[in-house]
Amino acid sequence: MENGIQWWWGDWLVYGEGNYPEDYSQGLSETLGITQESVRRLKWIAKVFPPYRRRYGVSWAHYAEVAAKEFTNDEQDEMLEGAEETGESQDDTRTRAKRKRKEKRLADLPDPPEYVGEFELDSIQVSDIELLDLPRASVDMIFTDPPYHEEYIDLYGKLAELAAHVLKTGAYLMTYCGKMYLPTIINTIEANGLEYIWTDAVFQPFSKSRISKHNIFENWRPIVVFKKPGDSKVREWVQDVVRGTREKDFHDWQQDEDAPRQYIPAYTFEGGIVLDPFVGGGTTPYVCKELGRHFLAFDKDVEAVKMSIARLSGHK
Repeated sequence: MENGIQWWWGDWLVYGEGNYPEDYSQGLSETLGITQESVRRLKWIAKVFPPYRRRYGVSWAHYAEVAAKEFTNDEQDEMLEGAEETGESQDDTRTRAKRKRKEKRLADLPDPPEYVGEFELDSIQVSDIELLDLPRASVDMIFTDPPYHEEYIDLYGKLAELAAHVLKTGAYLMTYCGKMYLPTIINTIEANGLEYIWTDAVFQPFSKSRISKHNIFENWRPIVVFKKPGDSKVREWVQDVVRGTREKDFHDWQQDEDAPRQYIPAYTFEGGIVLDPFVGGGTTPYVCKELGRHFLAFDKDVEAVKMSIARLSGHK
């Protein structure tokens, strides 16, 4: 639909709502050949932005990106003015609105607790992985997602050292990683005494990631599986592929819930303790709570910890 037509339809829908029977929108939906959801969206955006608030140097789609109720009129106008002045794309406006939304959510949240050496179950705390001093053989599983880029490769060595210390005999470490440095990561973790078991895959058909250096469209994410030497009590069969979903509501690097929901119950028992030293968007503790597992979660990013705590408490 052209920009002007969308506003025209939206304005007529607003007018019709107050002057015609309740089924007017259904009739219009059938006449125009669009869904009821599209009708509701057209009407809603026309209501949020009456004619006197409209800037015709930006598209209707830009208005749709900033129409959320959590934004004040001034905040919406500021974002649209910026889009008009810079000629930014709809995607750029979406990114800016997302960042603004996150800032507003964070501003309403209390400061998170910092790790001070206490072994506190079911807690999410601020800490660098190097500062963690957890009891030996105290954890039933590690499920985590460190940063992937080359400058963070050393984190996998620190993760392996931590895992060798805190995992119980026969317990598992599962960590997401990038493919580019996969051999280095596997060798690094093995060098710390953990046994490589497998590489699972999270299928991500929605991914738009490209590896330009090798002309590759990337559509799956590895999870490497290691075990601390010794007999494992776990005997459950498990698939080595999970179909992922796109979830980025709480963190830019947030992973979906499908993988931990499949693997945590396969490698732990109810009441077991799962450690995540790179909690990011809080997926691991969220799933642990759902599955009846205890968790210990940390991240050096204060904002990530705040958002993870908010997610766990149901705060939107």
